[in-house]
Order: sequence, then structure tokens, then C-alpha cells
Amino acid sequence: MSDTVILSGLEASNALYDSLHTRIDALKSKQVTPGLAAILVGENPASQIYIRNKTKKI
Repeated sequence: MSDTVILSGLEASNALYDSLHTRIDALKSKQVTPGLAAILVGENPASQIYIRNKTKKI
């Protein structure tokens, strides 16, 4: 029988964003400012909220 492993989405998300901040800081030290671009087709409210939340997170 296999062991069950419970994954934490919050821990995984925090680890990902921590690694991104490290990479972003390295780019900024070289005078490169990273950005985020999104193309929204249509006016789906759920998609608008998703993109708005992504731009706030970073």
C-alpha cells in the first residue's frame, strides 16, 4: 500500500513566489525591470478577476 502525502497549495505558492522574488531582485540589480502582460479576449468577469489578482500578487 502507498503512503498518502497531503500537499499544501499555500506552501507551494509561497515557495514559488519566494523564488520569483529572488529572480526579480537579480534582474533589477542589472537595471532590468520584469513585467507581466496579459491579453484578455472578451469580457468574462472571472477572467478579469483572475488577471487583476495576478497583477496584484507580483
